[in-house]
Amino acid sequence: MDNTGIEKIEAIFLDMLGITEAQWNMKAFSKISKLRLLKINNVQLSEGPRDLSNKLRFLEWHFYPSKSLQACLHVDELVELHMPNSNIEQLWYGQKSALKLEIIDLSNSLSVVRTPDFTGIPKLKRLILEGCTSLYEVHPSLGHHKKLEYVNLVNCRSIRTLPCNLEMESLQVFIIDGCSKLEMFPDIVGNMSKLMVLRLDSTGIKELSSSIHHLIGLGLLSMNNYLNIYQRIWGKLKVWMSLI
Repeated sequence: MDNTGIEKIEAIFLDMLGITEAQWNMKAFSKISKLRLLKINNVQLSEGPRDLSNKLRFLEWHFYPSKSLQACLHVDELVELHMPNSNIEQLWYGQKSALKLEIIDLSNSLSVVRTPDFTGIPKLKRLILEGCTSLYEVHPSLGHHKKLEYVNLVNCRSIRTLPCNLEMESLQVFIIDGCSKLEMFPDIVGNMSKLMVLRLDSTGIKELSSSIHHLIGLGLLSMNNYLNIYQRIWGKLKVWMSLI
């Protein structure tokens, strides 16, 4: 990569359809101090960058090669993080502040084993972990996140537990279809009146606690593997809503 004028670059789109692996000088990224948008698709690099601009706002990297984001990578200004089909095991280690981050998409990243601590991501709105089949640990801070609107854990087949309580006042869609080892659904505490869609198809859940009745805004509850529970709970929900 020619370093001439590199300090002026604000966006990089790298799409090399048909090329399986590219040779790229990772040190070059550290010189792109104004980089705000980085999108890499249809190319598999041998390693991830050790440093990126602290102005980066949008990062999309399909098949990201490293096991985590480098500790020295700046996420202060990052708003969207899309890394489907990555080699990531854990997004980062320990608690990290990403105060502007609104979207995390690690879908179909088969090596992911645990989520980050969400305490340092207070503005997160969308969490997409669909197809992360090795994911088994969901950080407890997820259960009381105040800004999350959409959570997709479809086919996270290794998850056995979720946070004990859910108190997510902004949550609108919660999808955990295919979490076959998950047997207990969390208790609903606090205000979750915005939740409209709850999908529990093909999970190991055999019973829902009475706290499910607090979901007064629910428009879709799907439990296709336990029709009797669905009918019983849905009937009670309609009775509850008729009283308010």
